[in-house]
Amino acid sequence: MSHDGTVSRTVVPPRDLRGASEPLRFPSDSVERARIPDDAVVWVFSDIHGVRSGLVTALIDAGLIDIDEAWIAPPGTALVGLGDFIDRGADSAGVISLLLALQQESAAAGSRVVLVRGNHEQMLIDLLHGDQAWAVAWLAKGGDEALRSFGLDADIDAMWRLRADAEAAHPELAAFILDTLPYAVWRDTLLVHAAPPPGIERVADLAMEDAQMWHASAFLASTGLATDPGLAGYRADGIRRVVMGHVPQPDGPTLLHDGTALLLDTNASAPVKRAGEDWRSYATIVRLGTGPTFHDTETIMIDTSAAPDRAPARRAPARRTPQRTSD
Repeated sequence: MSHDGTVSRTVVPPRDLRGASEPLRFPSDSVERARIPDDAVVWVFSDIHGVRSGLVTALIDAGLIDIDEAWIAPPGTALVGLGDFIDRGADSAGVISLLLALQQESAAAGSRVVLVRGNHEQMLIDLLHGDQAWAVAWLAKGGDEALRSFGLDADIDAMWRLRADAEAAHPELAAFILDTLPYAVWRDTLLVHAAPPPGIERVADLAMEDAQMWHASAFLASTGLATDPGLAGYRADGIRRVVMGHVPQPDGPTLLHDGTALLLDTNASAPVKRAGEDWRSYATIVRLGTGPTFHDTETIMIDTSAAPDRAPARRAPARRTPQRTSD
């Protein structure tokens, strides 16, 4: 089932710029928390990038929250966010507050909200831990809008002030980003921000990696989870499907590799122009099916092109399957 609506109410550099010894700082219990029960009903969204209004409308249409933004999904429901919750759009602070509240409400109702880390969260984590190499890059990639949403000026000085007093002035921000997970797993499905990196022996090894937050090109060029030799470690752990964001899709969610890979970044934060062609912006949420492919996925798409909290227009990469790794 597809649903199109219009939101009308407001409700980089590569990894080696970090020191090689810089910890990723995933929660110590990441591997345990990453596992979603097999009998859960799973909804997934990705790359909302500060567009709170689009996320709220998508969650209402999915029946997960009511118009007062209270959690109403049945027990056993899991909502999974695949990262890039912040930056670009005008309400990163509002997205964080909403998701933190839904984590608490869902847990009390016998459900879960599982939040996977994206590269934008990792950039901010690195900044908060003193990595100055990311300062200009983060601001250029939408960190300026995140700063504004927290009531700060969009400049380097404000960013350093945020780093200096984040835990005191904005404890919800520090708690939110540091508690995000490296990945999630449901049945035979891996859920990551960018893509499953090749060469992993066990899925749990992703708790010590960050490639799954940044790099998609190797997976997109592979033959897929079913046959590619570089992805054998996932097959050995029972992984047959993957849901991922990070790589913008101009026409809605995209299936790859015979339907076993689902790309969910539908450009919620801003209309994109490429060669004179406008890409629409959607906040997308999907309900995963249990079949061997994603052909039985239920999709809800909310048009955010006119959302008041979207970002200014930006240009798309030259290729529909981009080779960039730090979007």
